[in-house]
Amino acid sequence: MKMRGRDLRLFKRGLIPALLLTILFAAVSGLALLGTVSRVREGAGLIRVALVDRQGGLLSRIAIGMIEEETDIAALMSFDETTEEEAMEGLREGLYAAVIILPEGYVDKIRYGYSGQGTILLSEAAAASADEVEAIAKFGELMLAAGQNGVFAGENLIWKYGIDEAREQDFLNRSNQKLVFSAISITDEGMSTSESAYDGTGMSTEGNYAACWITFLLFVSGIFLSALYTADTEKSMVGRLRASGVSSAEYLLWKILFPCLFRTVLAAAAVTGIGFVLRVSPLGILTALPGILMMSVMITCGAILLSAYSGWQGILLALCAAGLFLSGGILHRHLMPELLIRFGDLLPFGSVQHLVSPLFGGRISLVYLLTGALWSGLLFALALRHLERMPSGGGVS
Repeated sequence: MKMRGRDLRLFKRGLIPALLLTILFAAVSGLALLGTVSRVREGAGLIRVALVDRQGGLLSRIAIGMIEEETDIAALMSFDETTEEEAMEGLREGLYAAVIILPEGYVDKIRYGYSGQGTILLSEAAAASADEVEAIAKFGELMLAAGQNGVFAGENLIWKYGIDEAREQDFLNRSNQKLVFSAISITDEGMSTSESAYDGTGMSTEGNYAACWITFLLFVSGIFLSALYTADTEKSMVGRLRASGVSSAEYLLWKILFPCLFRTVLAAAAVTGIGFVLRVSPLGILTALPGILMMSVMITCGAILLSAYSGWQGILLALCAAGLFLSGGILHRHLMPELLIRFGDLLPFGSVQHLVSPLFGGRISLVYLLTGALWSGLLFALALRHLERMPSGGGVS
């Protein structure tokens, strides 16, 4: 094809600068990725809660200590035992996400089989943690009550068979501590633990962010091949190429395929490197390769459509960054409105990101294959129209 030799020379001329810029950008992106994952792992970590114990007795303190040391609760929430005044001041200042107030007689009610009624106050900033705080508080109460129900069952047997008071007291002394402790530690001793997928993505936290940032890197890497897109987009050059028999489709073909090859090699290197840290699924290649082709179509056509404007690279970079944000690659997906996340998933960046994510355990979805193909087809058609109009109409259509 007539354009192949010319585009190959342009591609080779820009390959080394593009590769160096991509490596530099990859280093910066890698640091940003590590910082983002670290922030999610730590910043989205412990919910800080002020605990006000109005009862203040030994039994109350033992029960609270047992709840605080329960593994699953300790992984989500940290408690500061404070006075009520300190707790309310910390809540106003944003120091605490919530305040839990245990009234006098709270533990005694649970001991005798009644439902304890505590008070939970949530800060406005901690609205996203409201369900977690409420569920954990209820969990602690139910675990204490479950242990105590075991004591009641033993007492009923003692009374039924008329066992003497000394043995009854001995049973109570031993069983109160043992059964309550067993109930509190049930998630450690009686259950197996497994890590669920990150916010419905089918991937781990690290896998999700790796998919987002690799997609971002691959999108941006093609922008660095700017000469390939802009060298032939002058009106006079397009006119001469048209006169020599080069169609608009042929004009676009190699400007898409060469960057696609460039991205494929980069993706292979990136995934190989990440494979030493994260588990990579070979099945993901089935959607990743079409995704790389689609992003090559999107960037090439976008560059040609915008090439008449100075700073077009910055425009494309900004669009890629916006896509990264809307796909949950910067903020924790859980902290973003679900409607915004769903909207971002259907945009060009989000569609391709979902095609890359199966490499890291994400679900393969034909929906994103379809939306990615639609965006690619739309941009390709717009670029063709733009080229068709240039020789006669000139300028930007």
